[in-house]
Amino acid sequence: NAKPACAAEGHQHHFDEVYEVELTRPATMIAAPRSKTAFFKDYAPMVFHRLRAAFGVDEQEYARALGPDQVVSELLAGNLSSFCELLSEGKSGSFFYFSSCGRYLIKTVPHREARVLRGLLPSYCEHVEKHPHMLLPRFLSFHRLRRAGVKVHFVVMANVFSTDRHI
Repeated sequence: NAKPACAAEGHQHHFDEVYEVELTRPATMIAAPRSKTAFFKDYAPMVFHRLRAAFGVDEQEYARALGPDQVVSELLAGNLSSFCELLSEGKSGSFFYFSSCGRYLIKTVPHREARVLRGLLPSYCEHVEKHPHMLLPRFLSFHRLRRAGVKVHFVVMANVFSTDRHI
């Protein structure tokens, strides 16, 4: 019974990795008197890198669509103007945004869902590697932004409706 690559011997610690970066809003961004500093967390980046590879996501295209220049700078400015917000929010109170290219969906998640996702990540990764054509949501990254004491967790998923096939 072989372990999946993302949970293989020596890689188990990747599920627990968290990188936090302090971000400072440039002085040129004049906005309402909000905190100029935010803290961005990237959860299990190596695991999600492997998941994106398993899903055939091109890293450069992904970075262009959702990299720090896109998402973080807009969150720091207090808006997501280059993203299209879905008109209705989910039952959990989460908000959904499409990337400008339409390939990715950003979903805010409550803290309790964030804990559950982190706990399920090893099993999810194993399932993806055993069943690459699964019909479950395709989670591509997981992050948290904290500014002025407010924490926003969000996941990035593949948009299943972004396809060259007629639906």
